[in-house]
Amino acid sequence: MSFSYKEFPQDVLDSFSPLIEKHNLSKKIRGDHFVELTGEKVVLQFAFDRGDLYCEIKKPSDNFKFAIWQVYEFLFPNSQIKIESKEYPKADLKFYCELLNKEMESIMLGDFSWYNRLRKETEYESSLISVILGPEMDYEHPISQKFWNGDKTWKSDIEDFIKQKGIKLK
Repeated sequence: MSFSYKEFPQDVLDSFSPLIEKHNLSKKIRGDHFVELTGEKVVLQFAFDRGDLYCEIKKPSDNFKFAIWQVYEFLFPNSQIKIESKEYPKADLKFYCELLNKEMESIMLGDFSWYNRLRKETEYESSLISVILGPEMDYEHPISQKFWNGDKTWKSDIEDFIKQKGIKLK
């Protein structure tokens, strides 16, 4: 796929048309890489950069954003998002719209009861990741490799590493 994706804004609007209508979302488009859908209770942001799709959600009154998949996996910890389609990113956009229209509709209606817990967890994970990216650990370290390969056991391993080395988190 090329880095240029002129149809991206229209693909977002087409994929999210059920939510746009249902929740009276306003639309803001910047170039061919960014779309924001804003409602009274929620803001959805979509970006397409160098072949990567970013679908994020936030409160209208706050700038702290979460990936939609991240919120879903937090709210439904025994589930995982798997989108298998050759129609990337259109299939992903439609999938996220369906999630927000069904399993995550309470968020569209303003339920952010999960927000503080997920934000705290996200900030904590960021501090753990800063150790992986910092001078205490190189890329070849087994914990670093677990992190980069998506092995979720990296988190408990880095916590043990931090304790053993006496590293203070920021």
